[in-house]
Amino acid sequence: MKISLHLGAHKTASTYLQKTLEANRANLSSAAVYHIPMRQFRTSITANLGDPSPNFSERVAALLEPAANCDWVIISDENILGSCEIFEDPSYYHSAAGRVGKLIEAFRGHEVEVFIATRSYDSFVSSMYCEFIRHHPFVTPEEYLAAADVDGLSWFELIGDLSKIVGEDRLTYWRFEDFDKLEQIVLSRIAGGGAIGRDSHGRVRESQSQAGIEVLKGLRWLIGRQRTRLFVGRVGRLLPKRRGFRAFRAFGAGDALALARRYESDLARLRSKYPALNFLDPVAEH
Repeated sequence: MKISLHLGAHKTASTYLQKTLEANRANLSSAAVYHIPMRQFRTSITANLGDPSPNFSERVAALLEPAANCDWVIISDENILGSCEIFEDPSYYHSAAGRVGKLIEAFRGHEVEVFIATRSYDSFVSSMYCEFIRHHPFVTPEEYLAAADVDGLSWFELIGDLSKIVGEDRLTYWRFEDFDKLEQIVLSRIAGGGAIGRDSHGRVRESQSQAGIEVLKGLRWLIGRQRTRLFVGRVGRLLPKRRGFRAFRAFGAGDALALARRYESDLARLRSKYPALNFLDPVAEH
């Protein structure tokens, strides 16, 4: 059996891809492609990646049983890489290789293809901050950045480590910045060449605007961190980027430029050191 394992990363249109796959589940099934819904996989498998119990492989096998008559299985869950709880561990994805390795071992006997998107470090961290405050007591961007190991964030290291686990020719990656041009190609590759319709709901969960974060910072001092978290979604809907509000950015212009340059340098290093990796380039693909 062939398995497409989409690992995210976080804030690279993963939720949109998952919703699109779910919306096309019946069509995929008719083509002998079995899509495991993200929440089902996250609950039964991802949540147990840190569990030392010896029956992990049995859990994975049980989840694959309904796909016994299918040619292809699709799995997508960005939390396989880790949850990025930076106040518990400042590093982004420091345990990702071990977690993915454990899963690949449980898939022994199957042919696994890994898919992952990258995103410029400046916008990735900014979006991760916006995601963090959706789920935790509110902290300011300054408090978040003081806790996060931004310097340790490296797609070069992460993807290099993953390629050693799964094999260079079994790993496909692309830039989130190119996703609009690559959407159908990415979906087709994940689905084993099948055609997938667009998700009618469009993009989901945009990050906060700069104005929204300023409002939340003011609320934090007025009503406290715990209660401010309850307003994150409401403020996002009232002051969304699509209405012309400037997107939130955690870094000043100089730091953002330095991070963007490091991002491009790391991708160039990836293509140079790991030429067998499947890099989706919108120019080459069209």
